[in-house]
Amino acid sequence: MKPDLLNEQVVRDLTEAHYKDREDISPKEIRQATQQVLLNIEAQLNFAYELTYLEIKRYCDDFHDGKRSLGDLGEAYGVLSSYVEKPGGSISARFQLRRPKLGGGFSKKNLNKDSKEGYAERTLRRHAQSHEGELAVMTEEHYVRLREQGKKIKETRRKLRTIKLFPK
Repeated sequence: MKPDLLNEQVVRDLTEAHYKDREDISPKEIRQATQQVLLNIEAQLNFAYELTYLEIKRYCDDFHDGKRSLGDLGEAYGVLSSYVEKPGGSISARFQLRRPKLGGGFSKKNLNKDSKEGYAERTLRRHAQSHEGELAVMTEEHYVRLREQGKKIKETRRKLRTIKLFPK
């Protein structure tokens, strides 16, 4: 019976065992097991990226819930809006100015980020009305962390794909 090369303890034991205990295992079988493990890691990284997207969407939802709560307390709804999307597979969490048009509806204009990391507190507060600014700053703190997390996950996926374990 062949050893389970997807069981970490079995692999450790085989690694430290006498060389004769490894004779029945070919390098090809070991490479195939490694490939399977790497494919599983990639699938888990994809899942982690989706969880990151879900978390950032929840913070966006909380931002809009907070704005509605401010309105319920008699505060102006404000002009800042936030949205999260994944165009081309990359997470984008942004703020925009939302202003009423003369003929009805709203015009939306993205705020420019102050850096690669995101929006500066002064930018959000400058465009916000009253407590809306504090809500935007708190939301952006989460966005910064999650943007970085998403970038690291995608970077790790790219590095994983460069491993030369998949010969033709």
